Amino acid sequence: MAVLSVALEDGFEDDTVVVEVNGRQVFERDGVSTRTQIGLAESFEVTVDEDEAVVEVRVSSRGATGRTEV
Repeated sequence: MAVLSVALEDGFEDDTVVVEVNGRQVFERDGVSTRTQIGLAESFEVTVDEDEAVVEVRVSSRGATGRTEV
């Protein structure tokens, strides 16, 4: 078991964000905005049972999706 740290950084402005890790929704929030003083919008940790993780971030308010494997 491992702990995955996720940081949503620059570019968010009152956005709706959903994060999934290995197909499991681990974060959902409206009104996500970057605090320009620190360049951070949100951060959180999630426990992952697998050795690898597929992280998908959807910003539905912008119609954007990103995916990465770690």
